[in-house]
Amino acid sequence: MTGDTGRLGWLGRVVHPATTFLVPMIGIVELGWQLDVVLVLYWLGVGTTAARLSVETTFAARPNSETGRLFHPAFAKLREKRGGIPTPGLLPRVYPHGLPAAFHGGSFVSLVWTLAGAGVVVLVGPTLFVDHRLDILLGAAGVGLGELLTLGFHLRRRPYAELSPSAVFRLRNLLAPGAFLLLVLVVTFQDGGPADAQVPVVLVVYGQTVADVIGEFGLLRRLLPAASRRDAQIGDRPPVPDGDGPPRRRWRTDRRSVVCARMSTSPARTLANDGGLLAVAIAVFVWIAVDSVVGNVVAAGLILAVGSIGAVLIGVETDLLYGHLEYRLYDDCLVAYDRLLDTPQWRVELRELTETESSAAVLDRLPGLALERLFVRTDGESRRLVGLADAEGVRERIDEARFE
Repeated sequence: MTGDTGRLGWLGRVVHPATTFLVPMIGIVELGWQLDVVLVLYWLGVGTTAARLSVETTFAARPNSETGRLFHPAFAKLREKRGGIPTPGLLPRVYPHGLPAAFHGGSFVSLVWTLAGAGVVVLVGPTLFVDHRLDILLGAAGVGLGELLTLGFHLRRRPYAELSPSAVFRLRNLLAPGAFLLLVLVVTFQDGGPADAQVPVVLVVYGQTVADVIGEFGLLRRLLPAASRRDAQIGDRPPVPDGDGPPRRRWRTDRRSVVCARMSTSPARTLANDGGLLAVAIAVFVWIAVDSVVGNVVAAGLILAVGSIGAVLIGVETDLLYGHLEYRLYDDCLVAYDRLLDTPQWRVELRELTETESSAAVLDRLPGLALERLFVRTDGESRRLVGLADAEGVRERIDEARFE
């Protein structure tokens, strides 16, 4: 039993295994489902489980360890963000630092899930979704209900305050359903067509349920190699103290200017990384291989879609990073306070300042944008105040305070 499941109680831990057992068994006994229908439901189950884990990842209060990190997903800059966004009702706080892990894990699983779905459609035939549409809808409703019940129990009992994102979204959580999805695939089509006997179906369902129970009760963790058992958790970062008393001056980031500027330059950021270059390469290949209007439209549409999605992601990331910052000047320090998260993000002692430097961005010459920046430096670090309307004026106020 692991730390993140020990408080859930036996009922919360058996909801998901019970769903994966009862839904297909009721379909087999009462509705005469065959293995091809169960295959589709297991495929849907992997997707809904990944979606639930992605949501739960954003509730994890502790940061991930940055050691050995190989990937830089969208929202990567939010890993250092402190504090969480209050949510209504029984929902825990949503922590922006969990978005990179949620997006990374979710996008990876989504890619594999989509490819597996294409294989499922090819092997079972598209007519299955027409002939058994009611069965699939009922099964999908049961799978979805099981995930919602599992999420409800987790929201009530899971200690998100003690967990990091990687401790919530483990790819090994999807190991059992993924393995049995493959098993169903092999058993169903080993003779070139769907199996008609119910015995293989029942054996597969029982096996999936046993594996699901092992995973929910934390036993799978003990069976896997040590490298896969690491949760990459670290202790809470030391809190950043706010200044004493009321601040002498306050300056807020111009939210609209910063977000619009980042989104307007997003094509260069989106298409210049590994994923963007891959999309461009695919688009060029389609443009060359399909020598017609269709090829041109598909290639242009692919690049436009990737660029648009990148613009939205960069806009959201920028808004969470800088859109709600308020720079507070006290008698002894300068604090960047996030009003949305209600948490100080960084603090610089005025007595440690060695240099202040203001600058204006290229886009700041456009009317209606306030993008001036101010750099404040100490011997050990440099901080940047972004989205200012008068960086030189802010610099003068800070220099006055530090030399008093």
